[in-house]
Amino acid sequence: MNKENQENQENQENQTNENNFLAENSQFLDIHLIFPLLEFILKEKLRPENEIFQTMLELAQQTNLFDIEFRAFRKLNNTNDIPKEMLDRKDQVEQKEKLLFQKIKVFIDLINGSLEDKIPDLLSQNSLTMEFLKEKYKIENQTLNLLFEYSRLIYDKGEYEKAIKTLELYIILENKSDKQLEGLWGKLVCEISTQKMEEGEKTIQSIREIIEKTLPKSNQRYQLKCAGFLMHWSLFVFFNSPNGLNQLIDLFFNDLYNSVIQTFAPHLLRYLCVAVFLDQQRRSSMRNLLRLIDQEKYRYSDPITELIYSTFSKKNLNNIESQIEKCEKFCTQDFFLFGIKDQFISSIRVSIFEIFCKIYHELSFDVFVKQLRINPDDVENWIVNVIRNSNINAKVDSENRKIIIQQHFMNVLQNINYKIKNVPQKLSNINLAIQEIEAKQNPVIPQEK
Repeated sequence: MNKENQENQENQENQTNENNFLAENSQFLDIHLIFPLLEFILKEKLRPENEIFQTMLELAQQTNLFDIEFRAFRKLNNTNDIPKEMLDRKDQVEQKEKLLFQKIKVFIDLINGSLEDKIPDLLSQNSLTMEFLKEKYKIENQTLNLLFEYSRLIYDKGEYEKAIKTLELYIILENKSDKQLEGLWGKLVCEISTQKMEEGEKTIQSIREIIEKTLPKSNQRYQLKCAGFLMHWSLFVFFNSPNGLNQLIDLFFNDLYNSVIQTFAPHLLRYLCVAVFLDQQRRSSMRNLLRLIDQEKYRYSDPITELIYSTFSKKNLNNIESQIEKCEKFCTQDFFLFGIKDQFISSIRVSIFEIFCKIYHELSFDVFVKQLRINPDDVENWIVNVIRNSNINAKVDSENRKIIIQQHFMNVLQNINYKIKNVPQKLSNINLAIQEIEAKQNPVIPQEK
């Protein structure tokens, strides 16, 4: 009975973690970006299948993603038949698409026809504008609005490749920043959905520029809201790009986006934590990260932030084993962290190993087997590799299954010497500064001759 209760409790904890992940992120995502999260939950069996398909059906009916809608309906009703009203809605959307295309066909034909070879030159001269098209080809401004409407329709159907092309044209021709931003949001979703991450990085930068430089400073709440959307959408790109983690760190530590974390999205801290630990070149950001975790710990924490704060801020090495285990489970239930879980946990282990080596002069292999959850058969090779790839001066004693950290106390003395070697010069500078201040406060008044 106790075992059964324990299993039930674990299931409840897993569902709570997953529920938090979905609820925390989905409120900041476009509907099209929620479906990958639901597919992940379905694949990993984190929730009952029927519950997921019901959510998919309800969300798909708010879009024109008929394939997802029909699939969810068939699964829920155990049938291959689709209701007539669903098929009728699909036909209506397709008819609307044809009508819209006819209205912008002359526009598309022009861009893909006589203007196609001239577009690079026009773009380089910033001459591809609606004014130019109206004067030269009699194309009215209303056509631009229809182009956006058509783009949104095919985007809503999931025809992302086609939508990217028409949205790119719309963004070039539209000169109002708020409407450009609408087009850029749609373009970013399309690039994420088609795995065009390099293009997605550029679109993120364009959105950033509008949010930071163009949005009215008088409406700070709207600016923060847009910044929050960008941070969440960028996770799809940054966790799937070669230099993505570095860009994520830059974005999240920017004052505006940092305010988003502190105001209404503290759960983003876990992604920042993972990025800092995985990007070795940005480990210098650790101090800022710990400060941010410390500020938010009273209203938000998760296994990742708890482990990092406890271990790297408080230097508390107790219960590391259970904390690492919780982190592993937590990552397996997060869409963005699932694929890099092993890399992150490995980086955490190495960092904790370095802390042990700074504190102790001698350590048994068993410490790492137990505390860091290293396989006993692999622990020696793991330690050798860590020492080889770090600045730790240690020797492995295979016979006694321990490591000896060499020059440990010398390092402390060197650190003290480094801090005090410039003290005489600093004291001299302070003394001169004091003399200057006193001279200003008590000026020497020349005596009359």
